[in-house]
Amino acid sequence: MRFVMRILVIDDNQHHLNSAKELLKEHKVTLCSTADEAIELLEPQYDDVIFHRLWSEKGWEEASQVARLPYWDVVLSDLLMPAPKRNLSYFGEKFIGQEMPVGWAFVLRATLEGAKFAAVVTATNHHNHPASALLDPLGSAYWEDNRENAPKFTINGATVGFYHAPMIGVDTVPCSHCNVTGRTDKICSFCEGTKKEQGKNWALVLKALTS
Repeated sequence: MRFVMRILVIDDNQHHLNSAKELLKEHKVTLCSTADEAIELLEPQYDDVIFHRLWSEKGWEEASQVARLPYWDVVLSDLLMPAPKRNLSYFGEKFIGQEMPVGWAFVLRATLEGAKFAAVVTATNHHNHPASALLDPLGSAYWEDNRENAPKFTINGATVGFYHAPMIGVDTVPCSHCNVTGRTDKICSFCEGTKKEQGKNWALVLKALTS
């Protein structure tokens, strides 16, 4: 029996969000494309009616416990994304929008708040960025079909993985690189002639994470 899970996917590349929407459609999936939005979505949510009714009677702490809504079952985050604006002073504003390895923080926050599974999933080649290279000892850079034995960690009771993403062509989305170049005399190096958008294979990641 398969369980429908509440899954949050965080990625700033639209083709990876497209693949998440396609491959995880049997679950309740929320797609997030910015770090600032991710910070908000990773915070616990409350039933306002119940919270305000109990606050005056029971106090903030008990009202929060009773009114708290179910949290994400799974949080899957890209590794590198433009830096968020939140909580930055004048001196920190120069970092806004710079690509940084924010995925670590999102996944760890998810384990603190109650997610059962969480993973950092990068499509960045480990030769092209040090943050991607640092993932190698935590999860192999080479993806096989069977990843049940891939390294996993238990953090705050959650199962956590760090993965170099397997890629897959998304049937319902045409390759954006083919559309941009319009070239027909050469096989597209991105989709390898399939004409399908290449996105992260989130379904395979989820299988490895939950097996």
